[in-house]
Amino acid sequence: MYLQDNGTQISIYAKIGSNIVFILPLYISQRVYNSAMMNSWDGSLTFDKDNGTILSAMVGAGYKDSQNQFNGIMMGRLDKVIGEPLYSTPSAMDDYKSYYTGTGLYGFHAGVKSFGFNINGKAFLGKSGRGQILMDGNSGTIQSSHYLNYSKMGLDEPEGMKIDMDRGTIDIRGRYAKYNGQDDKTQARI
Repeated sequence: MYLQDNGTQISIYAKIGSNIVFILPLYISQRVYNSAMMNSWDGSLTFDKDNGTILSAMVGAGYKDSQNQFNGIMMGRLDKVIGEPLYSTPSAMDDYKSYYTGTGLYGFHAGVKSFGFNINGKAFLGKSGRGQILMDGNSGTIQSSHYLNYSKMGLDEPEGMKIDMDRGTIDIRGRYAKYNGQDDKTQARI
């Protein structure tokens, strides 16, 4: 029997008249992937020459420069925050970890992460610090890392910008904010 959703529970029951007299629940599961190799993979480096498949927890391509710094792309799981954000605060680090760690595709320039696309739906573009863009595809937000840091510090006047596409808001904070072309020294909200 093939079921669309793995782990579907069905029940067999017997009735006499309108009374149910017997119930037998059945839990049916199946192999999740069509590939036997993928179903049996334990996370270690695995080669399948017959099918031309390599499975690994991490794959990288690039080069090391004259300063021994990696320049290239890594695909896989990064458990450690590499290239910690310059403006990090303890309360912001948990939010940063959801962008900077986990399974995904990460780019490095001169040994520092320069982009990342995580399977959890979050991504970042740019090196840590001012100018870095954080995107959350689950909540529909795009914000500067500077905005995230200042909002997590609990300051009255955070700096940076956040766009919430689901709510239709743009929040611009800081010394250089403009609203309708006019200077606003503290904030602008559209």
